[in-house]
Amino acid sequence: MSLRTVRALLWCAITLVCAGSLFGLAIVAQGAATGSAAQTTLPLRIEPAEAEPVMGRTTGRPAGQLVLDHGTLKLHTGGAAYASLQAVDILVTGALWLLILIKILQLANQFASGQPFEPQSVRRLRFVGWSLIALNVWAWIRLIALPPVALAGIDPVVGKYHVLPSIAASVEGARNARVDSTYGISLLAVGLLVLVLAQAFRIGADLREDNEAIV
Repeated sequence: MSLRTVRALLWCAITLVCAGSLFGLAIVAQGAATGSAAQTTLPLRIEPAEAEPVMGRTTGRPAGQLVLDHGTLKLHTGGAAYASLQAVDILVTGALWLLILIKILQLANQFASGQPFEPQSVRRLRFVGWSLIALNVWAWIRLIALPPVALAGIDPVVGKYHVLPSIAASVEGARNARVDSTYGISLLAVGLLVLVLAQAFRIGADLREDNEAIV
């Protein structure tokens, strides 16, 4: 893939991030104006899960289980407090992605000029690496902080279930529907890889300077 294509794709990504962030903020503002937060969809994990035996077609013997251990909770609640947190989430996430894409675009322009091993490249790569790590950490904070605020506006007893945040203790003797938060590390891993790449570029820049000094 040519650098021209990469730069075109980066510009498209920057445009999409800006448009998506503005659209998300508009939805949140509209919800706040009407007295409710924008729709929140939370994945749930059922504890203890209902299970039905699965029988073999020919043997008639148990071949497995149908486990009903996941669900989805859709909310239009939370009020101004949750709407504010939604807006902060959109701003932080959108700003970090926008800065990352701009730095990568600057790197692509620098590489196209034939000067990849420069101190500026190292600084830009380090910025991208730490920003990706910050995005991953922010995702963890969001998973911990936002669901309790959303659930605070509803009756926790829904039918035969007690709806709980991911960090809450289970209600003894009850069937619990707990927010299923998945704390991924993909952005963390990519960020660390970019930091290693930045170190490699720093070594390359030092070697280039040494070669120029010898010449």
